[in-house]
Amino acid sequence: FNQIAHYGLIANLLSVPLMGVLVMPAAVLAVCLAPFGLWGIGLWAMELGLRWILFVANVVATRDGALSHIWAPDPLVLPVLTLGLLWALLIKGRARFAGLVAVLCAAILWAQTTRPALLIADNGSLVGLQTDAGRVLSRPRGSGFVAGVWLENDGAPIAQEDAAAKQGFQVEGRRISVDLDGWEVLQVSGKTALADLNGCDGADILVSNQVDATERPCIVYDLARLRQTGSLAIDVAPNGDLWIETARRVAGARPWNARQGGRSELIVLPAQTQKRVAEATQFFGLEQP
Repeated sequence: FNQIAHYGLIANLLSVPLMGVLVMPAAVLAVCLAPFGLWGIGLWAMELGLRWILFVANVVATRDGALSHIWAPDPLVLPVLTLGLLWALLIKGRARFAGLVAVLCAAILWAQTTRPALLIADNGSLVGLQTDAGRVLSRPRGSGFVAGVWLENDGAPIAQEDAAAKQGFQVEGRRISVDLDGWEVLQVSGKTALADLNGCDGADILVSNQVDATERPCIVYDLARLRQTGSLAIDVAPNGDLWIETARRVAGARPWNARQGGRSELIVLPAQTQKRVAEATQFFGLEQP
């Protein structure tokens, strides 16, 4: 995913025909000769073909510039691109060029796609901030699968340790804070750090990897609430509003997560309520955990 193999067509042209002409027939031959103990003849022929395929793959993959990475596109890009290509291939006459217009629109939409400014894992332990230097992770280890997916979708699949070594967070012990255009997000790890908080300590959003039963004057995403919402994507709109998108809202109530309970939510906090998050919560009818 999120990769472009520049020499993939060349590799397929050199390998796929041999798969159909030699490898697969040799496999059938090995099965037919197995009752007579002569299956080795078929496997020997298969080995010749497979060695060639692996050789081509190795040569192509090790060339400079063989692979590049791209960020995840907007959800509309794939259907628009697919329909445009199908139209260009299936429609006859000059009308087929209309498909190229759709392909161009998909490319423009992809180029304008942006990644979330802040990502929060569903366990409340990992936070990822998008900066000019790329995604900065709050931890060098732990939640490795989530970190890998984030970096892959950013089009920069570097090691988690390297992403965590970048600058971007304000770290004080087991507290991590970040300022998003005036909105402060605070993440605390462990029961002790959570108990030491005075309310929200001035933060607009509090994230914790523990269950928090304390009433606080801010939006709180503790472990219990994150189990219902899934991972979070936080962005600041051009007008200053804060957008909090949840994985549950995007994915929906699928059969394998329906028992989690809760509901999907998209929270929009107007910029003028930045220091009055409690009132904004009541206005939008949101539930505090």
